[in-house]
Amino acid sequence: MAKKPLPEKSVPLPRKLLTKFRRNVPGMSLLLIGFVAGVLWFGALRFLLVHPAETHYHANFAVYINGAREEFDGPGFYEEVAACTSAYDNNVKGRTHMHDNVNDVIHVHDKRVTYQDFFENIGWSIGPDYIHTDETMYANTDTSTVKYMLNGETVERVDNKIISDKDRLLISYGPTDEDVSAQFKTVASTAAAVDAKQDPATCGGLNGPGEDSFSVKLKGAIGIGQ
Repeated sequence: MAKKPLPEKSVPLPRKLLTKFRRNVPGMSLLLIGFVAGVLWFGALRFLLVHPAETHYHANFAVYINGAREEFDGPGFYEEVAACTSAYDNNVKGRTHMHDNVNDVIHVHDKRVTYQDFFENIGWSIGPDYIHTDETMYANTDTSTVKYMLNGETVERVDNKIISDKDRLLISYGPTDEDVSAQFKTVASTAAAVDAKQDPATCGGLNGPGEDSFSVKLKGAIGIGQ
């Protein structure tokens, strides 16, 4: 009498999957190696070609208090050295400031900064109904008010407005019925000319390296901060 064949031992499912995986390891390894090599090649290409865009433009402004133009006289109002835009993350003053005792030009290194940001950086604060200088508060009263003119238009406030390239801003505190159009005419129009010049110390290093430095280009290559 013929012997019945012994029944095959059942192999647990995990073991079957493991066996199948082992058989496919060479092919999967090649795919993985190819993928990693592609990522590295793409990163290296970006590293060589990427040039992080630097935000750098300017606006003009003037402030009058009771008819007298503010001169912003003192080193505390000015940043003598500016780092690159990519290094401004931890430097609030680097985003918008003044340079070299030029008291009518705002330097902007971040497209998101507002006029309030700028004035806070120089130790002031502004609002729809007050100007707070580094020494004195000037608030609206029945006889005196704050007035704002931006690019020739009267506006109620500018503290929450983004600083735009070539803006011309007048801030005036004085008699409620005072016509400040004559004061606005004294606001400089030099922003376009300053745009064409290099910042006094661009990439000089308040917080770090220049835009073509290894670390900045590496961040750009792998997409950090973009």
